[in-house]
Amino acid sequence: MEELLASGIDVKAAGRGDVVKGIILSIGSKEMIVDIGQKSEGMLIGREFDAARPLIEKLAVGQEIEAMVIHPDYDDGSILLSLRKLTSDSQWESLDKLLESGKVVEGTILGVNRGGFVVDLGGTRAFLPQSHLDPRSPEKVAVGRTVNIKVLEVDPKQNRVIVSERAARQEEDASRLREVAKSLKVGQDVEGVISAVVHFGVFLRFTTPDGQTVEGLVHTSELAWEPIADPSSTFAVGQTLNVRIISLDPGLGKIGLSRKLAMHDPWRDAVKRYTVGQKVKGKVARQTSFGVFVQIEPGIEGLVHATRLPKDTTFSEGQEVECAITALNERQRFFGLKFRTLPTTS
Repeated sequence: MEELLASGIDVKAAGRGDVVKGIILSIGSKEMIVDIGQKSEGMLIGREFDAARPLIEKLAVGQEIEAMVIHPDYDDGSILLSLRKLTSDSQWESLDKLLESGKVVEGTILGVNRGGFVVDLGGTRAFLPQSHLDPRSPEKVAVGRTVNIKVLEVDPKQNRVIVSERAARQEEDASRLREVAKSLKVGQDVEGVISAVVHFGVFLRFTTPDGQTVEGLVHTSELAWEPIADPSSTFAVGQTLNVRIISLDPGLGKIGLSRKLAMHDPWRDAVKRYTVGQKVKGKVARQTSFGVFVQIEPGIEGLVHATRLPKDTTFSEGQEVECAITALNERQRFFGLKFRTLPTTS
């Protein structure tokens, strides 16, 4: 700059709002000095310095940068600069690239918001909806926890960024499954350890024949031959299960598993053990508008139709009853029952 002044070349003064290029002369704890080719040096101080701190921490003396003039003639004649708008524009461009690429990145949970969580994504605050948490995540999400996320929506006008941990985990699962798909097949039995228990089933982590670790889901309907309403009442993280692979979807990264298909099917020889007219004992499993379901043995239930019940009769779950078989259909897995004597109701 001194050489330009000495040469007599007229230097156009920078005005408010001008975008200028300069070389960083120094970086302190509260200010940054930049040579922007003017009679006075440019300064980044106060709120502007604090707002750009995440970016400044990545800069170095001697590096060329762009800045915006916000005050061309400050108290001591220096020129005040801002990186805020340029930083913001750069951040939105980076977020757009993440949205387009679908790349999985890391974020840090800053706090809880209505319906979800506030996440720090490289200096930008993003919203992680509760519905986009991975179901395998801890029930209580801790502030400060690092999460892998994908950007789902970027809207600079609304200052809105929406991210998803669930989509990121799905991408990771899909990538891993594509690598090991050749070593797995539907109908294959595997042994694994429960990694998470959720309301719709359990996630099971197991090792493939080629030594890779993958996860699959045993849906509630595949946990046992008898209905299980609450998986957490029967299963726990760390528990070992034998299961059968029932579906593979490398595109979505999903492995469907069944515990009941890896077990003995109680209906397989039901017709050999039960006949129409036979007297059986059981326990009330549940009562519905069309009758009372009675468990004869684990995995085998029969129905006492509502037409065989006195009006306004109610039963308790687990109540012991004696019945007679009125119909048996192995293909439809159905027992028709009637009470031998009407049990005492509650």
